[in-house]
Amino acid sequence: DHIFEPKIPQSEIYENVSHLLQSAYDGYKVCIFAYGQTGSGKTYTIAGDKQNPGIVPRVIEQVFQHAKELRNQTVTISSQMIELYVDELRDLYNKSKKKKKQLKIGLDHAGCVIVQGSIITESGDASHLTDLYDSGLTRRVVRVTEMNDASSRSHLIFTIYIRIKDKETGNSWEGKLNIVDLAGSERQKRTKLVDPQGLKEANSINMSLSALSNVISALVKKEHFIPYRSNKLTYIMQDSLGGDAKTLMFVNISPAGDDVEETDSALAYAHRVKSIKNNAQKVINTKEMQKLKQHIKELKSRLSEKE
Repeated sequence: DHIFEPKIPQSEIYENVSHLLQSAYDGYKVCIFAYGQTGSGKTYTIAGDKQNPGIVPRVIEQVFQHAKELRNQTVTISSQMIELYVDELRDLYNKSKKKKKQLKIGLDHAGCVIVQGSIITESGDASHLTDLYDSGLTRRVVRVTEMNDASSRSHLIFTIYIRIKDKETGNSWEGKLNIVDLAGSERQKRTKLVDPQGLKEANSINMSLSALSNVISALVKKEHFIPYRSNKLTYIMQDSLGGDAKTLMFVNISPAGDDVEETDSALAYAHRVKSIKNNAQKVINTKEMQKLKQHIKELKSRLSEKE
């Protein structure tokens, strides 16, 4: 646990979480997410600005710097950027003005969450990935409220995939880094949003955060059934919240006295999250495993041809 006071620079905050990038390089699933009421500074912590870059810009720089330092391994970096707005998944890498195809959440053979139909783009340097991220941010839904000049009206899930292959052994592995900027919990009497779309946005945000709270509670209690699929937010965060992920949560709180009730609620929420104990594991594909997978793939292909 760590408390960052208002005057702490963004660089010091990043220093406290940068070790998680090494975990992603080692083949673990990692999640960093920011939680808190609307207007408490989550997006600033995650994205920052040009003068004070946040977590994501610093991760992007370090992920490619680390790749340059590896001598006996080849590294492939790719990413995707998904927005959950009013229960609809949106691909922020998709610039097309045509009707977007519906995105669906699923699990691959290794139990990793995938967003079917989304664009996953490979980047060769930090500049390219930064441009992708910045461009995606311009398409995220924001609006002015009484509590925030640029209130995020959606949950943002930015994912970096790190694929590594050892040149000597032929073994390969993949790390996954999810950085999630949650929309803030809010009350209509505080935001003063009364138009139909604003009310729909607030209801969707609060419903998804409630679902997230239910999943957290179920994980803490070690219940047999975890309701991941009760909401798209918890479904897309399934492999980040439980199981074998390494997860860190920022809790952003407002210093205003009027917000003490929300602050108390956020800290109580954080206390529950801290009680979750995951069994983080990495998966390495050895040469033998790769050959076996290829053999199985060929057998399936032959069977389908006979049918």
